Amino acid sequence: MLTLFLLFSGAYAHSWVERAYAVRDGMLVGAPGFPRGNVLRTPTFRDTDMVYHLPPPEREPNVILPGDIICKDSQATRNYTDGSPMLSARVQDHIMLMYQENGHVTKIKDDFGHNRNSGTVTVIGTMYSLPTDTLQGVLSAASKNTSSQILRIASFNDGNCYQANGTPEAEHRKSAHQRLHLEIEGPDLWCSQNVQLPSHIQPGDVYTLYWLWDFDGVGFEERYTTCLDIQVVA
Repeated sequence: MLTLFLLFSGAYAHSWVERAYAVRDGMLVGAPGFPRGNVLRTPTFRDTDMVYHLPPPEREPNVILPGDIICKDSQATRNYTDGSPMLSARVQDHIMLMYQENGHVTKIKDDFGHNRNSGTVTVIGTMYSLPTDTLQGVLSAASKNTSSQILRIASFNDGNCYQANGTPEAEHRKSAHQRLHLEIEGPDLWCSQNVQLPSHIQPGDVYTLYWLWDFDGVGFEERYTTCLDIQVVA
């Protein structure tokens, strides 16, 4: 199983939520927010600074265990880094979560190891985030709508995003109608998923979002997560 994973997963960079914005009346409002423990893209940046892969690539057999923590160790607590603050938003604002496709959309037709499928993103919200939260535990609680709630399930491929890599799919998407590019995106258009904050939270609360990318392949499990929080304001 490990050989299969390395064969089919080594060609592309992987993805995580890099920015979050509050959306109100269809417009981005306020400054962006970032994941916990964010590392900005400087010359010394490495994908491994932010990527959290479950199960770990070296694990044999390739299975997710009940004790696997949902957040990367650098994201287990609300440890926001300089220049990468927590997002602030109002009750029932929409939140746009932005991530790069890194070839998992525009080059997915060549990825037979994943059945040429970009996978699925699930966003779960909770008021009760703990450093000990496990992937299986959070999914179980969300399925029962107890301490966590599923806010969105959608394709990783949002239908619009692309990396400007010259592939036919990228060129097709570049020529299509698209939202306004943000400066941070450069020539690319990042993928995004929108979720709405629930009505039961209140100003002063901190609401946690777990972004889960299910990218299982042929004969192996492959998941990625990003953990971030929303400071609820009036």
